Amino acid sequence: MCIRDRLNVAPERFGLATGVVVIAYMLGSMGVGRLAKFIDGSRILSAGGLICVLSAIALIVPVYAGIEDLYVLIGGLMLYAFGMGFLFATGPVCAMDAAGDGQRSSASALLGSCQMAAGALGGLFVGFFYDGSATPMVTVMGSFIAIGCVCYLTLGWIAKIKGQEANERTS
Repeated sequence: MCIRDRLNVAPERFGLATGVVVIAYMLGSMGVGRLAKFIDGSRILSAGGLICVLSAIALIVPVYAGIEDLYVLIGGLMLYAFGMGFLFATGPVCAMDAAGDGQRSSASALLGSCQMAAGALGGLFVGFFYDGSATPMVTVMGSFIAIGCVCYLTLGWIAKIKGQEANERTS
């Protein structure tokens, strides 16, 4: 039994609801274009990550409390997609800037491969733990968000240390 059947939602209504999630992603991506004029990429990435963390909470808390409702799921997924719009629009730009002129294509390919691998791995985990509820989906999403936050904070910490070491060598 799929989530749509558990929620007793007609396929047309479910398709429309998931279409709204795509619109949230598009709004997040388009909003980044406007924000990028005023805010640097690392802050936009941080904002996108924070939005994704909030979406994980908005999905995990009700689902683990036993509340499986179409509006709860779609609301949390919309917030998640909005945050991912920030990350997917800004992340490649930051990665290619960090790679420099000669390595932009390699950075782009690596980032695309990582995104596909994460999607495949996430789908594998959701499928493996699927029990007919939304619990595996929100658990895997929350886990990936947590791993992403740890990686982001660790890389920021490493960059800060390297920057301090470079400043000490020049002074």
